[in-house]
Amino acid sequence: MMSLWTTTRVRALPLALLFAACARFAPTSAATPATSPSTVEPQTPVVIQAPITVSPPASATTAATSAAPSVAPAAMADAARADWHRLDYDTDKVPGVGSERAIRELLATRQPQREVIVAVIDGGVDTAHTYLRHRLWQNAKEIAGNGTDDDHNGYTDDVRGWNFLVTPSGAAVGAETFELTRLFAACRGASAGRGIAKPTAARCDTLASVYAEKEAEITGTLAQIRNLDRMLGQVNTVLERALGAPLTRAKVEGYQPASGDLSRARELWLTLEADGLNAAGLAEARKAYESQATFGLDTAYFPRAANASGSPDIMGPDASHGTHVAGIIGAERVSTNAMMGIAPNVRIMGLRTVPDGDERVEEIDRAIRYSVYQGAHIIHKSFVTAYSPG
Repeated sequence: MMSLWTTTRVRALPLALLFAACARFAPTSAATPATSPSTVEPQTPVVIQAPITVSPPASATTAATSAAPSVAPAAMADAARADWHRLDYDTDKVPGVGSERAIRELLATRQPQREVIVAVIDGGVDTAHTYLRHRLWQNAKEIAGNGTDDDHNGYTDDVRGWNFLVTPSGAAVGAETFELTRLFAACRGASAGRGIAKPTAARCDTLASVYAEKEAEITGTLAQIRNLDRMLGQVNTVLERALGAPLTRAKVEGYQPASGDLSRARELWLTLEADGLNAAGLAEARKAYESQATFGLDTAYFPRAANASGSPDIMGPDASHGTHVAGIIGAERVSTNAMMGIAPNVRIMGLRTVPDGDERVEEIDRAIRYSVYQGAHIIHKSFVTAYSPG
């Protein structure tokens, strides 16, 4: 099950600083094993605010358990507020959006007259998520799984929304090219540029130059990530001999090595960890950049099915970001869920248009039209393309 907060966006790497630290670490001898400290890294307390609820209309049904309104507690020092995004700086000393305060002070005596449908146009939504599955929109005119377009809108079995990205085999598209790659491919008559009019000669010259820069950027960053990954593996090996596994920040910070090599290993480990560049973070970055190098830049790659409408699978191969967004908007507001949604009375319509690469304008257009046709009140779009198709 995906976390509501997981996101696939890879942060920028402060590589100059990290490689400066890497250069200072060159182990010359095996570390002397030491007894592992008996202390365990303290867990940061998670503070969960009791949800403030607004009762739905009498005719509506919900799977959520109501909880009594409560005043947000004062912020605790050094505590990780799981509900921080809903809190208010003036009343809670937490820089959130203040939605709980708005409900408490402005909406306490008011009741919603309808459920609000929010279309989330993104990379997919996890339809099995514990705190989302009861908040998903349902197309009342469609019968799930009967293979028939019951409402005659052109989309068969679109019960929760629609996935506009499919391959010729009908599977969900995962990796995709960059828009820059497609335009450059159109200049060369390559497959990735299918359906795109050939740009002018002058623009093709510009595209070739920008494409070369993008290729150098991605391949260079990928090489650096691989080097960091290897270096972190060496550092982990050295420190685990001395401290034992698993390594934690508290354990490494408390370690006072006797040798210069171990001191440099400690320094580098803490520098990487502070930037989120642990083994898991580097693996995520490596996966992202390998996909960009393999698929994003491939002028011969065209994964789409021609003239296909899509599929009812709104999750796709990676629904992490869309699930994150949907959770912020409307996850169940129950005391067992630390990351409750901001809105108490919404339904999420999932529309998948964002692959692992650049989305296409025509699919975004179709998703927006679908949203409006199906009665969405709000459309939330999450995508960015570094190079305009225009």
